[in-house]
Amino acid sequence: MARTTLDLSHKVLKWARESAGFDIHEAAERLKVPPDLLKSWEEGHGSPELPVFHKMVTVYRRPPTVFLFSSPPLEKELPQDFRTLGGGPQRLSPDVRFAIRQAEFLRQEISALVKDTPALLGSKSHLEAASLHDNPEDQAKKIRRQMNVASGDQLQWQIGEAFRNWRTKVQDLGVLVFSLKMPLEDCRGFSLDGNELPAIIVNSTDESDQAKSFTLFHELGHILLHQSGICTDFARTTKKYERWCNQFAGSVLIPETLLKSLLSERGLVGTQQWRFSDITELARRLKVSRQAVALRLIDLQIAGPSLYDFVLEELKKEPIKKKPKGGPVPPHIRSLSKIGTKGATVIFGALSRGAIDTAKASTILNLNPKWFNKLSDSIRTASRR
Repeated sequence: MARTTLDLSHKVLKWARESAGFDIHEAAERLKVPPDLLKSWEEGHGSPELPVFHKMVTVYRRPPTVFLFSSPPLEKELPQDFRTLGGGPQRLSPDVRFAIRQAEFLRQEISALVKDTPALLGSKSHLEAASLHDNPEDQAKKIRRQMNVASGDQLQWQIGEAFRNWRTKVQDLGVLVFSLKMPLEDCRGFSLDGNELPAIIVNSTDESDQAKSFTLFHELGHILLHQSGICTDFARTTKKYERWCNQFAGSVLIPETLLKSLLSERGLVGTQQWRFSDITELARRLKVSRQAVALRLIDLQIAGPSLYDFVLEELKKEPIKKKPKGGPVPPHIRSLSKIGTKGATVIFGALSRGAIDTAKASTILNLNPKWFNKLSDSIRTASRR
């Protein structure tokens, strides 16, 4: 039986590979074809047969219909890359590129629903734009006032609920917050600004909720600066935008007055010799990472720059704690974790108003409709917290 060869645009084939983040040799290895053959297809000499086409759909993580276009579709530019690992420009991995496409899809779909029916977003605070000339400490105080989080509230939170609470507060500012899977060494988070609703994406593979909280507010700093960005390795950056966002995040999570009050309680005012146990206790009280505490102390010139390296060295000495294995996460919980309560509420609101049908809601949520009732219950439970 003759094998079916598809007549595909060579420009689309090349675009699909490059936009997925693969070079010729990497893609050929995944597709299990010779690199020269793949290159010839991309130069307009022949097309792949059906089995290879199916592999392309999987490897490049694109819908089959895209490959049938006569020319590459228009896509938004990638966010500005602020990553500094290794001290030089970083290549965006296929996983990070896919996460960016996922996030753009979600926010465009949700933004379109809100544009048609603004009431779906609910009440929200107005985010005022900032610039590098603005003091990040002042901006942090303004945001905390808008979020209405008192120091006493933060101290009373449990470790496991702090990130969830911060995420809810940021969503109430009119910012979508998604949690997507990416290699942690490639990207801790990114932000998307522009004509649609702003969105913050945190890395779901980061097991530390305390670290996620810092990422959340670092990316909110980029949103205030009206800037889309891809970020990681926050402490080592020398880039001015990253430093501003770091200071903003530290100021939100660890207000100066609250920190100094806790230092006074422990008799640490003016100390020059920092004990790791003191850093650990401060982090526990504030529900932040120990690295965040070190950065904040350095920022406020309460400690010298060497404190951060000291904390990192001490962290390396700690035994690695194995995360307890739980059972499989139900699909509706995975969907809610990924899209956030604000995004899910907008989608269900549109569904109840008849603005979208069940099939459309299922596509956006990537969830079988049989789980909708349980997802709706989970949203209500989260809203009561």
